[in-house]
Amino acid sequence: MVKKIAAFLLVILAAFAILVVSLFRSPGRAFGQQKADAISIDYELPYPGVLPGQFTYGLKMARDKIWLGLTTDPLQKTKLYLLFADKRLAAAQQLMIKNKYSLAVETASKAEKYLEKADIQLGKANDKDFTVKNRLKKAAIKHLEALGTIEKGLQSEDDKKTVVELENYPQQILSKLSLPN
Repeated sequence: MVKKIAAFLLVILAAFAILVVSLFRSPGRAFGQQKADAISIDYELPYPGVLPGQFTYGLKMARDKIWLGLTTDPLQKTKLYLLFADKRLAAAQQLMIKNKYSLAVETASKAEKYLEKADIQLGKANDKDFTVKNRLKKAAIKHLEALGTIEKGLQSEDDKKTVVELENYPQQILSKLSLPN
């Protein structure tokens, strides 16, 4: 019984440590960034870390939700949504490499929903120097490129159709950000 309690407390302590480290890390930074050779935009996706389907992925999702819940500044929340969108897209690319096509499409879908949330949150933020707006624009271009690559690697026509529909999110963001203010 004592061993079970000690193990439970150790897991809670580890989860708390992950949360604390995540909260103090800047959402704009990502460790272990990789640059793909075929990308034409100067925008790197962060290392995705734990992938969907792995044992600790649920902890990562819980950490992300807590992190978002504790972030009150709209500009910082925009950056977080953008980070999560980029990490999900990078995870989708890794899943494609591992031939987990359905999971890659599902993860890409979540990435684009986070990208949309970043755009919505940016409307509530005060981005005086337009750095986050420019970053969102670059991210949308990168997402379009990555989705195109993912689409080419898919076998299922249904999955391809889903990815083509996902391209609407970054296209809408680019259209909106290209309009004069």
